[in-house]
Amino acid sequence: MKCNSVPGGQFIEKWGVKEGAVWGNIYYVNAPEEIRLHGHLGMQGAVNSSYTYRLIEKDGGTLLQLSHNASGIIQEHWEQEHSEGWKYLLGTLLKNYVENKNL
Repeated sequence: MKCNSVPGGQFIEKWGVKEGAVWGNIYYVNAPEEIRLHGHLGMQGAVNSSYTYRLIEKDGGTLLQLSHNASGIIQEHWEQEHSEGWKYLLGTLLKNYVENKNL
């Protein structure tokens, strides 16, 4: 996966030479504090989604704040699946990377 973090940049996943997906586009950048994306963002069907990643200085450290909103034809199981996915991505993978500098 690749993200060109400039306004108009693309969030792309490639799984072959000619296969892949543009999952979203960058529509707002205020480096290094905030970046916003919109598009399908991993969701399937008649859905539009947006992410906001924000870094906030707090108590001598930095807090990562994430918001994810979606509109369209939302299937019931998506909320639980996305919550579990974000928990794994942020609470396990990112936490491990930040604390141990190792994935």
